[in-house]
Amino acid sequence: MHGITKVIHQRVDMQAKYVKEQLKVANKRIVKLTSTLNDIERYSKRRDLIIIGIPTKQMEDTTSIIIDLTKSVSVNIGIKDIFATHFLPVRRVDSTQPVIVSFVCADERQVIYSKHQRLKQMYNYKQVSINEHLTLVNNTIYVRARKKLDERRVFVRHGSIMM
Repeated sequence: MHGITKVIHQRVDMQAKYVKEQLKVANKRIVKLTSTLNDIERYSKRRDLIIIGIPTKQMEDTTSIIIDLTKSVSVNIGIKDIFATHFLPVRRVDSTQPVIVSFVCADERQVIYSKHQRLKQMYNYKQVSINEHLTLVNNTIYVRARKKLDERRVFVRHGSIMM
């Protein structure tokens, strides 16, 4: 009877090792797939900007808001250059609704994003900030990095977190 117990324990140990190896392989695959999915999601958001702090009126057209904002930083964008715009839901009742804008071309988005610092010098848009549309993974990394490191050294470039 003692010999049978030993054989059973050996087989259980072998199966446990096999399952552990399979789990390691599966975990590596999950990490790779998560990274690939994040890259695909980042690529799909490359034409988007999120604009926070725009003073708006109830039921105002977001496209016209964006066109007015771009004109104020000397960028000539028309309706044909904008793929879609809409308000994003807010977390707090007392805050302004962010606007997401998706451009037809990523180059147009980049021209506007490169001039976003000019808004701080304008009276109407002092409180407005323009941010890249980050993936959930990259946004989490960005927020944590800014908390742990010097805020001025952590920035975003084309959806990737830089330091």
